[in-house]
Amino acid sequence: MYDRMGLLNYLSKKYPKYAEFWYIADIVLRANETDGMVYLTPEEAEEIELCDMVPILGPEIVEINVTPEMLTWQVQTMENEPEIWSITAFLRKVIDANLMWSKIELAISDLDRKNLTLAWCKVIEELEAGIIKTAATILANKTKIVGLRAKHMTMENVKSIHAPEKYLELLNDKNVLRHIIVVKNKRGFTANDPIEAQKFLKQLGFNIIVQKASVQQIESMIKEAGTIVSMLVRHPIIGYVAFGTTKIADIMGIGVEASIAEKLDGDDDGDFVELVPLAYFIDPIDEFVKVRGE
Repeated sequence: MYDRMGLLNYLSKKYPKYAEFWYIADIVLRANETDGMVYLTPEEAEEIELCDMVPILGPEIVEINVTPEMLTWQVQTMENEPEIWSITAFLRKVIDANLMWSKIELAISDLDRKNLTLAWCKVIEELEAGIIKTAATILANKTKIVGLRAKHMTMENVKSIHAPEKYLELLNDKNVLRHIIVVKNKRGFTANDPIEAQKFLKQLGFNIIVQKASVQQIESMIKEAGTIVSMLVRHPIIGYVAFGTTKIADIMGIGVEASIAEKLDGDDDGDFVELVPLAYFIDPIDEFVKVRGE
């Protein structure tokens, strides 16, 4: 009965209190979208970032305070490529949930209303399952984690994540040095929280005691030969996809083997991913990629 813009127009008239959100939703729905990624101009991203609260419509309306990091993100591409701005998965899901709710309100038959409610519940469950929790975790973390964003590509016969030589520059970044875990002589060292670092290593299958170290000590150890373990992120505010050993290769992007590429987005059309260094093993370590939930 209505297209997405028609549904948005209905919501803006029925719920004028949330005019600011309907305005940014209008920007998103009118923006160019390719392969599931919404492309924004810097000016559009700036307009969206002015929003400080988003509503989630339902039997009871939930209002969530937000920050710019929860709404937009800037893709820092490889050299000689233009900057790209996009929306977070969180904002996309909130818009989808509200448009779905408008369909429920406009449904004529009970059967349509029932089916639409089931679909709306699924979207809400996806929000509750991890996106809001992940957003809160990122915002609560006072340390800015630095990574390399680049297009991903499928590679054959590889057991690690592959990254360009530019990735090594991150090991000189103070923010990386503050959170990375170094493993040497079967002991872990971090300038961040040793308990959290120990939990992370355990997730990877390494039962290693981690102790506090200064940033200067970490910087010194990083200069020794070792293996980087990185976190691979599909989009911000959505959670990681995988952890894995990382190799430097002559590649203009981030390379992963086929099964990981499929988990990223099911295709190989050059979508952007982010690679964040989390640990540095000076001790010998076998190549691996561990997908979340496995």
